[in-house]
Amino acid sequence: TWGYKYWINDIYYNQQTFMNYTRDALKEIAEQLDAMSRMAWENRIALDMILAEKGGVCVMLGNRCCTFIPNNIAPDGTTTKALQRLTTLADELAENSGIDTVDNWQLSISHIN
Repeated sequence: TWGYKYWINDIYYNQQTFMNYTRDALKEIAEQLDAMSRMAWENRIALDMILAEKGGVCVMLGNRCCTFIPNNIAPDGTTTKALQRLTTLADELAENSGIDTVDNWQLSISHIN
């Protein structure tokens, strides 16, 4: 019986750890994409201004100019919504477990007989 309870706690801990790592990684990727998207837009505006007398970037590049870049990191974007759901799920699991830190988790399994 001790092994079974330990196994369940171990699965819970690994699930929480996985969710936390995933959430943190997605947040950092979203932050980087946001900065890169803003930089690309700023560069495009600057190129349009520099090339204005020749008609701008699109006139010079023709059909290759129009590229749609989805803004999934916007407040209502799919990446942002996924991060919100992942954070909510992680918080809900932590709340339901009654364990809020790794120290408390380790303490909870140390008392299993």
